[in-house]
Amino acid sequence: MNERKLREIGQRRRLFYHHGHSIEYPLLQQTFPANPEEEVRLNAYLHLVVERHYPPTCIAFEHPVKMGSSYKRIDIAVFEDEQQRKPFLWVECKRADAGESVMQEAIKQAFSYDNQLPAPYLWVTNGKKNYVYHCEWNGKGRQRYAIPEVPPFGGARRRALLLQRFKHTLRQFWQTYLAPQLQKEWLSKWLLISLLLIVLGLIFSWLNARTLTPFVVRKTQWLRHITFQHLYWATAVGSSLAALTILFNFIIPRKLSSGIRQKPVLALFALAIITVPAVFIPNLLFGGSLECFRCAECARTWDCWWMYAHFKLYKPSEWFWEYFTPYLVSVPLQALVILLTSWAFKAFQKLS
Repeated sequence: MNERKLREIGQRRRLFYHHGHSIEYPLLQQTFPANPEEEVRLNAYLHLVVERHYPPTCIAFEHPVKMGSSYKRIDIAVFEDEQQRKPFLWVECKRADAGESVMQEAIKQAFSYDNQLPAPYLWVTNGKKNYVYHCEWNGKGRQRYAIPEVPPFGGARRRALLLQRFKHTLRQFWQTYLAPQLQKEWLSKWLLISLLLIVLGLIFSWLNARTLTPFVVRKTQWLRHITFQHLYWATAVGSSLAALTILFNFIIPRKLSSGIRQKPVLALFALAIITVPAVFIPNLLFGGSLECFRCAECARTWDCWWMYAHFKLYKPSEWFWEYFTPYLVSVPLQALVILLTSWAFKAFQKLS
C-alpha cells in the first residue's frame, strides 16, 4: 500500500492528525514535531496498525530502555499485551534520506536495545529501506536472523512466527551440521555421484517405459518368462554402466586400468559391484513379501510390484515411475558403493 493511501486510511480511522508543524496520535495521547524522522515513524505506525493489524493499545512511542547509567528511548515499541509487559517488536526509525552507514549504525543501536531488553523482532526503517530481524536465544547466545517483513498480528502472526521459527531451525541445522560436512571432500563427491545417478536413472527409466516395455507387452507370451523386474534390470544396469563410463577414471585410476587385457576385467568387476545396490535393494523392498495396496489378488501369488497384473492397472505414461521409484531408493547406497570402490582401487594401486 502506498504512502498516500495509507495516510488516507489513517486519517479516516483517526489514528493521527497533522497540525502543520506537529503530528498528534490521539490513541497514544502523544504529539511530536513534524520533522523528517517523525514522518517516517508515522508511516511505520500506520503500517503496523492498518496493514499488519496491530492494536494501538499495544504500541508505545519513546519507550525507555536502560543503557548503562542512562536511558535511551525506542522510537516504536510493540508489545504482545495491552498492559505492555511482553515485548514483541522494537522499531528504530531514521529519516528518509539516511544513507547506508546511518542505517547500519541504527541496526547496531537496535541490537543494543535488544541486548538490554530482548524482543522477538527488530525493525529498522527509513521508509525506503527496511531491515527486519527475528531474535532468539540458543546455545550460542542471542542470535538474530534477517526476515523479509514484519509479521502480522493475531493468529496470522502466530502462524508466521511458527513458520519463521521452522525456517530458522532449518537454517541453524544447515549452518551447524550440514554446511561444515559439505566442506568434506567425500560428502561432496557422494552428492555429485548421487545427482549423476538420479539423472541417468531418469533417462533410462523413460527409455525403458517408452521403448522396451511396450515391446515386451505386445509379445504377451514373453511374460511367462520375463517379469517387469527383469525389465527394471535394464534401467539399473544401463544407468550403472553409463555411470561407470562417465566416472571410470574416478573409480579406477589410470595406471591401474592401463593395458588391453586388464581394463575390461576391472571394468566388469567395478560394474558388478556398483550394480549390486540398484538390483538387490529394490528386490528386497518391492518383492512379494509386501502386500500390494492396489491389487491385493495378485499380491497373493506374484511379486505384485513387478508383475503384469500390477502393471495393467497403470497407464503406459505411469510405467516410468514403476522403474524410477525403486531405482531412486537405491541411489544413496549405490553412490556410497561407488565411493568405496574407488577408494579400494586406489588403495590396491598403492599396494601394488
